[in-house]
Order: sequence, then C-alpha cells, then structure tokens
Amino acid sequence: MKHEWSGDVDLGEGNLQEEHKKYLQNLQFVEGIGLKERRALARVKQDLETVTLLLVQDSNFLQKGLLNARDVYRKKQKQHSVSEESLFALAWNIEEFEQLEKENRRLKCEATEIRERITDRIHVLNISGCLCRFRKSLKNYVKGVIMKKREAATHLMVFIVSDEKRNMKPYAVPVRMMPYKSLTDSKLQKLKEELVREMNSLDMVAVGFVTDGEFNSLRTKGASRPLSVIQLIMDSKAEARGIHSNEIAQFLTAKQYGNDVPTIPLIHHPAVPLSDVKWLALFMDNEDVGFNEAIRVLKRKLFPFSYDPHTWIPGKSETQSECLKSLMTVYLFRHKVKAFKEDGIDFSKYLYIPEVSNITGVEEHAREESWPCLQKNWPLYTCRISPSRFKKIC
Repeated sequence: MKHEWSGDVDLGEGNLQEEHKKYLQNLQFVEGIGLKERRALARVKQDLETVTLLLVQDSNFLQKGLLNARDVYRKKQKQHSVSEESLFALAWNIEEFEQLEKENRRLKCEATEIRERITDRIHVLNISGCLCRFRKSLKNYVKGVIMKKREAATHLMVFIVSDEKRNMKPYAVPVRMMPYKSLTDSKLQKLKEELVREMNSLDMVAVGFVTDGEFNSLRTKGASRPLSVIQLIMDSKAEARGIHSNEIAQFLTAKQYGNDVPTIPLIHHPAVPLSDVKWLALFMDNEDVGFNEAIRVLKRKLFPFSYDPHTWIPGKSETQSECLKSLMTVYLFRHKVKAFKEDGIDFSKYLYIPEVSNITGVEEHAREESWPCLQKNWPLYTCRISPSRFKKIC
C-alpha cells in the first residue's frame, strides 16, 4: 500500500514506526518547498538551508555505507563458493551508493545556487521552475536514501502459547509475531520475559519455554544463572581464554612452599587450589623436570586414570599456552560448581537444574525442539501453561 512499509525488521521497540513517521515528514517537507504558504523567497531560502543540512548528514551515512559495501564485495570475491547472482547483487549495491552520493553532491550545489540567486535577486522570476525540478529530484533522492537505511527482514519470529498437557484444542495459539534479520540469544531472552510478564498478569503460569536449535544458550542459560553443566563449561572456557597464559603460569608458580610453611603463589587466584601449586613445585624439584612437562602431568592428574582428557583444540597437540588455558578451564569449572553448590544449586549431582522464575515464582524449564516436531502440532516457540489457565486466551 502507498506510504506503508512492510518486510522491515521490527522487534516491537517502536524504532521502525518512528523512522517511518520521520520519512513521511521529510517527504511532506520536500513536496512543500516554494508552494502555498511557503512561497515567500525568505521562506524558500530558509527551507533550502534546512535541505543543505540534511544533505550533509546523509553524506556521512552514504560514505560509510559505500565503504562497507565495497568491503563486503571484496571479501565475497575471495570466497570460492559465492554465486554469480550474489556478487551481482553486491556490485549493484555499490553502484546504488555511488549514484546516491553523486546525487547528494549535485543537490547540495543546486540548493546553494538557488539560495545565491535569491540573495542576489538574479532571475528570481524563473525561480519557481528551478524549484519544481529541485523538488522532483530531491523527492527521488529521499526515497533512495531511505531504502538504504531500511533493513529487510529475512526471518519471522513467532511466539506460541500452548497447554501444558496438549489435551485440548486449539493445541497452540500464536500470540506474538515479529520480522527480524539477526537476533541474539540475550534479546530473545528479554522478549520471552516480556511474554511471561504478560501471561502472569492474566493469571497464566508459564512452566516452560521451547526453542529450536538455533538459540542454544536459551536452554543452558537462565535469566540470572546457568541452567546446565554445559553452560558452566562454556563460561569457564571463555573466561580462561581471556586470561593471558603468563598470568596463569604465575597462578601455578610458588614463591614459597614446603612441609612446614604455607604455600604462597606468585599471584593468588581463588579457583586454583594451593595444594596443586605445592604439588607442582615439589614435582619439578623431585623429578627434575621443567615447567612445560610438569603442567602436562598436573593436567593428567586432574582426571581419572582411564580417561584421556581433550586438548584445548581437539585433534591438535597442545602448546604450553594452550595447556595452561586447559588447566585454568578445569579450575574455573570446579570453582563455579562449588560456588553454586554453596548456594543450594548442586551441579555435582545434576546436569540440568531449572531456574525459578522471578516473575511467576515457579520452576521454568527450557527445552529444544526441531522443525520436524511442527508436523506433530508442536510449535517452534512455545510457553507451556497449566490447563486451567489456557482457556483465557482461546
């Protein structure tokens, strides 16, 4: 429909509606330059100054967009699996940015020329014809720029509410739908919480949230803590990756140790046991081995005899730096398990512990389903609720 946008990314934050409103205002402003109550030369001059400022702002956007388009095209050219159609589309995108940037410069010069004619009173009788052509060119330019600012959606996010036991029809009811192009797990988590709050206000108790395999952390990470041992492993490895290997070596190097004195490392880390620091120092002294060999024995000592631990990069032998990061990952993981156990969350006994929602006050389970499940009337995104509450939305 005319003056209506469709197919754009819209996450329900109001940004798209605000951008559309601004676009319509700009069109209305352009179409009214030099007409009706804005025909006075002083008003025309003022409008042209406003147009020049807007063109300067667009110039920065177009320059950045052109650089980015060229960079994307060059990267795709280096890939061997890119189709000719994709390269053609990227090349056309560059051409469009170049033409818009060229038109931007031309319109700025034309606006300046018209202003100078008004100021110097040169050929002011023919100013209406110049303004007519200027309005037409500027309107097409504004439409072209806004097309570059809009973001086309490639996916459709659907939130579906269903009965906990699925023993009544309808089995599932779509309650929210939004077009998107890219969506992070954290953003989807916030959207889920918005839905749970709305359900809670209707006395509908959400007891679970099901997603497909694309959003992995939603099944392993809750609103305030990890739900699964898998998330603890990922968090530990990410944290170890961010610590420099030289610093980890200082965590494991003792500056004081012995049978009658306390063990003191060069730098103390709460996750690194002092007993391991002491063992490593004594092992290096007694066996007369270097630090590189000793940390590999220490890592093997942390696992059962019949278990062969993975290397930092599976299938590749570890360097000293990678071995230190592997050790640090184990220590961080054990430290996190111990800390959660002190808070009553025992990951040493359970691989998965659901989180109690701070909105509903009940446990909320996270599960995964895949596309084939849709053939069984199982929706992709669903919040399961108690049967007594489901009738309220049907």
